[in-house]
Amino acid sequence: MSSVQLSKKSGVSEPTISKYRSGDQVWVSADDLTALATGISDDPRDRAGLIKAHLLDECNGPGAELIEIGIRGQHEISEASPAQKIRLPKEAEENFTAIREWYIKDSNVREIVDGLGNLLRTGDCRIE
Repeated sequence: MSSVQLSKKSGVSEPTISKYRSGDQVWVSADDLTALATGISDDPRDRAGLIKAHLLDECNGPGAELIEIGIRGQHEISEASPAQKIRLPKEAEENFTAIREWYIKDSNVREIVDGLGNLLRTGDCRIE
């Protein structure tokens, strides 16, 4: 579905949808999330799945492994990622929490974190 089509179905502006898709806007308001879920599907279970995925994305940091988010009637309740199962020292957890908070707030932090992530994933640790 195109951004224009989703905008018409959801009532969320096309520029906002484009920002979500490109990653320029990473925080989604509750109103936009609800409208987008409704625009994407008429099936309440599909909408619940989209909202569940969003909530799982938000569950990071210390204690995240204790959070379970589920949809009534589904057998699998928890979808903890492998990263959520790794125990880190307290200072590292605090640092990652600060990075997550600032990643959402500041495009410069986002650029630095994304660059570091790309370096680590590709194994190309040359800094230019």
